[in-house]
Amino acid sequence: MTSARRRERRAGIALTLTLLTFVSSAARAEGPAPLTLQQALRRALEANAGTATVRSQIAVSEAQVRQLRSSILPHVDLDTAATRNSNEVAFDVNGFRATILPRNDWSARINFSQPIYAGRRESMAIQQGRLTVSSGQSNLRSTEDRVLLSTASNYLGIVQGEALVDVERKNLELAALRQLQ
Repeated sequence: MTSARRRERRAGIALTLTLLTFVSSAARAEGPAPLTLQQALRRALEANAGTATVRSQIAVSEAQVRQLRSSILPHVDLDTAATRNSNEVAFDVNGFRATILPRNDWSARINFSQPIYAGRRESMAIQQGRLTVSSGQSNLRSTEDRVLLSTASNYLGIVQGEALVDVERKNLELAALRQLQ
């Protein structure tokens, strides 16, 4: 789906939600609403398991992209070791003292390594990871759109049902007045 079509679709959804807000406020003019449309939409997005799952998948994909990016960067490793022996062993040769086993022995090693060119495998993997992230983001948008539309239609159905109940109450009042006449 192109970005222009996506923008048009979102504009249509926004217009629908705005109209639903006006309809719900007109239908509920006589009393305070226990839950507004915006509150219902917000709750639906927060409580929907599908959107939470997609958000976590996006976070995993972004972490994988960071991990893949680090695989092509230079690596620095530091290895250290320390040994304390119980006895020091040394011997003398012509006035020269040679230590074979020192009392305290330590060593440190720093390794710098750079991964070699592997036929663009790493860059292709990073590109694939980025595509996975963008796919997850579009999946999140479509999931959120579905949740918003279903919540708005359910909300409109409730508002419409309450308006019909009000109409029937007025019909009962009119029937009672007619009966008295």
